[in-house]
Amino acid sequence: GLLDAGDARVGGDLRLALVGADDREGSTPAASAAALGALAALLEHGPWRSILVLLVGPNCAGAEAETFAPAVAATATAPALLVRYARRAYEDVEPPFFPHAAFAFQAGFWGYDTWRPAVARLLREAVPLVFTSYNAAEAEDDADALDGWALGGRWRWRPEPNPWRSLAREPRAAELPRALHENACVACYGGEAPAEVT
Repeated sequence: GLLDAGDARVGGDLRLALVGADDREGSTPAASAAALGALAALLEHGPWRSILVLLVGPNCAGAEAETFAPAVAATATAPALLVRYARRAYEDVEPPFFPHAAFAFQAGFWGYDTWRPAVARLLREAVPLVFTSYNAAEAEDDADALDGWALGGRWRWRPEPNPWRSLAREPRAAELPRALHENACVACYGGEAPAEVT
């Protein structure tokens, strides 16, 4: 239910924000196409004419821009993928973007209070935040941090194992008490549907 084709905010464009973006999501439209291009194929035959992805975060690798650049061209059955880079915190993006959904990979809310303003803005904008964690313990710590911030959000689903997680253990210089796997757990917080967005 996160992607409602009838949402008046989008007019045929699926709008997504990837908060906390870095070089993994690419620093040019071509590099972002390699990282995110499969999304257009996954949404083939859907209602969207284009997918607008805002890659945002202090570590975002792409050059700042006010417009979206083509990354993957539309086909007869699949939407175009367009990307925009913002090298700043989500709460500092103006004008507001109002995405259908936001994603944060391995956000580590439990260790970074600096996430709080971004999460608060997403809640004000009624945007569901899908986030991943390296393991079940960190996922619960992330959930505890969100609950502890008392921002008034609700859980669409609490942390659970991600069926599409990486099976490869993340290499680290020092041995850690728990194995780290990319996107091991996934959860969704917030995103109450607004009555009307202008």
